[in-house]
Amino acid sequence: MFSCPSKEGTISLPAVIAHCINRTQLPESVLFGAIYLLAKLHILNPTNRGTSGHRLFLAAYMISSKSQIDSPFSNETWRSVGKAIENLSIHSVNRIERELLDYVRWEVVIRQQDIEMVKVSSSNAV
Repeated sequence: MFSCPSKEGTISLPAVIAHCINRTQLPESVLFGAIYLLAKLHILNPTNRGTSGHRLFLAAYMISSKSQIDSPFSNETWRSVGKAIENLSIHSVNRIERELLDYVRWEVVIRQQDIEMVKVSSSNAV
């Protein structure tokens, strides 16, 4: 994801995504919102190279959840979700959230039309 290096011995990104979906049981719109935020990140910062696609996805999924759900999970809960991915501290969870918010310029409103656009793009990619 965005040329993030893969680390030997880590869980694959598809497995991370599946873990987050299964662990949180959030609506599919949260997943599509996370994909939308990652696409926005790439558009706004095309030359950025991340160090962990796992953390990047977790941050996008977390922010998407917070922008769409009336009673979102706490960052401590997200730390618990992320702990299976890698041993994240609450400080790390807070930091990756702030960093992603900064990179997307705090523009995290995800409209229904944005979700529909991602759904169409995703189904065309398969």
